[in-house]
Amino acid sequence: MASIIGVNELQHTNGTTAATIDSSGRIMRSVIPSFFAYRGTGDATDQNYTESTKVTFDAERYDNGNCFDLPNSKFIVPVTGLYQINWQVRTSNSASASSVFSPLHLNGNAHWGNNLYLYADVNDPQAGNNNSPNCAVTIELTADDELEVFIRTSGDSLSKVNGAGTFFSGFLIG
Repeated sequence: MASIIGVNELQHTNGTTAATIDSSGRIMRSVIPSFFAYRGTGDATDQNYTESTKVTFDAERYDNGNCFDLPNSKFIVPVTGLYQINWQVRTSNSASASSVFSPLHLNGNAHWGNNLYLYADVNDPQAGNNNSPNCAVTIELTADDELEVFIRTSGDSLSKVNGAGTFFSGFLIG
């Protein structure tokens, strides 16, 4: 025998709304940890990115749940779960590079264990001045894990990280 529960709002016992259900049956959660950080300005001059360098972000489109630490350019996982994480680093003046590489660091490490690295890479970008290594991944994370985006070039000692097109975003799936 089936049961039907008719509600339009789910609340914690303290009165905080957890979710609402509209008349079409769509469920909306009140707070989904999510962020979108980006570079509002790019490098003013060419920089040496032949060593892995943390990408700094200076602006946010949104930060639901206050989970992105803008001054330190890192996502701090607020709750254990499955996350969608996305990033792109747009570089210029890197036409002589053999590779533009953008790893995602977990808790300060490029290597995530069990031979797992998460990175975006553009190989042999000589044909163009602008390169945009980017990646989208779903990954299980634990509360208080920290994620940071890095950049490294091979074969070109001077390039720029652009403001337009450089971003870091993510959200809790569940």
